[in-house]
Amino acid sequence: MPLSPGAVVAGKYTIVAEIGAGASGTVYRARSVSSRDVFALKVMHADFAQRATDPESFAREASTLMSLEHPHIVRLLDYGHTALGVPFLAFNLLEGRTLEKRLRDEGALDWGEVGWLSLQVLKALERAHGRGFVHRDIKPGNIFLQRTAAGEVVRVLDFGLAKLAAGATPAAGHSGLVEGTPRYMAPEQARGEEVGACADIYAFGLVLGEMLCGTPLVSGASDMEIFVAQGSDEPLTLPEQVLSSPYAGVVLRAVAKPLEQRYRLASQMLADVQAVHDRLDEGEVDPDDPELDATQLLDLNSPLRLSLQSPTSQKLRDAFNVLAKKSATEKAFPGAQSERPPVSQPPPAAAPLAAQPVAVPEPPPVPPVAVQTPPPPVPPQAAAAPPPAPTPTLEAARAPAAPPAERGASPVPSRALKVAVGTVIVLTLLTGALGIYLATVPP
Repeated sequence: MPLSPGAVVAGKYTIVAEIGAGASGTVYRARSVSSRDVFALKVMHADFAQRATDPESFAREASTLMSLEHPHIVRLLDYGHTALGVPFLAFNLLEGRTLEKRLRDEGALDWGEVGWLSLQVLKALERAHGRGFVHRDIKPGNIFLQRTAAGEVVRVLDFGLAKLAAGATPAAGHSGLVEGTPRYMAPEQARGEEVGACADIYAFGLVLGEMLCGTPLVSGASDMEIFVAQGSDEPLTLPEQVLSSPYAGVVLRAVAKPLEQRYRLASQMLADVQAVHDRLDEGEVDPDDPELDATQLLDLNSPLRLSLQSPTSQKLRDAFNVLAKKSATEKAFPGAQSERPPVSQPPPAAAPLAAQPVAVPEPPPVPPVAVQTPPPPVPPQAAAAPPPAPTPTLEAARAPAAPPAERGASPVPSRALKVAVGTVIVLTLLTGALGIYLATVPP
């Protein structure tokens, strides 16, 4: 239940106003009861308290997180529980906007800006990973652009909700306090495997690509479609704005599905982004320059266990792969299912041909007989028929159907064509027989 202005939390903070709500909690502008300083107070949702660790473990983990200091990380200043036992976290109140809002308002950023912001985020991840922390929910909404006299400065949010990567606390063996956002979730995270620094690198690779093109790299009609796209072994398809940029190699390495092909350390990705950014400043960047290949810093032969799979995660992986192949097939042949008519109905192509006998290719015996036919018995359409044009007529009859190469190996078009040709032959024979009969009848 939202807190009203004037409410006091843990006897320390007075709620001034609500700033915004997210998946894990609601952020309020709050004033310290003792010092009158203003803070950002994040109060978790009620259901969070039910699935979070016990208060002792939460306090121990939060106390450790308070030691995580970096110019590009919003530092946790205080923590506790409300009277209802719901955890809250206190941070410095910042003025600015999130990267998510900037991309929504302005679209894609220029290459120089992308590099400048990326360097700051990666420096924050390098420090956090070095201290044993994994964010688990890197996304544009958790990258805050603080307004300063020198311009916008990156501050990574919500490290206070991250799980310790090293097993130093009892909570490290359980599910993290933040499950993650499917659109930015690493494959191993989507499959429930052990999550490490590589998951944050994958997520930020998607964010870097989003800064280049202005829209998310992974999308779907539902969260399930996004889970399938992330959790399967199918490589992501990157847009042209990413592939044609000097950061293409960096993004490709960061979002590689196989862990042995992905950056293992934020410092590796940081070094590559720094190299591209420096070249941009010097005006020497060629997007196709092989020296910018992000693989140059990795030793792929280095033995390192990067993922702890389980029978459950392997089953999820297999299921995601099956669904991904099915989705790819449907996208490659979008009309394979929708264009197939019910079995009980005749093919739609036969009706237009039967309704237009004048469009039949010219049969040899019909024209002379049609001239001698008395007016009453002959259909008026046949008498006024224009000169036959076989080729355009057949093409017009086929026009509503897509070419077989575009629709896949569906048997429906060929069956409809056979029925149509059969109809033409039957009409031709009937017309010829009628002409012969009328020619033998005395006037």
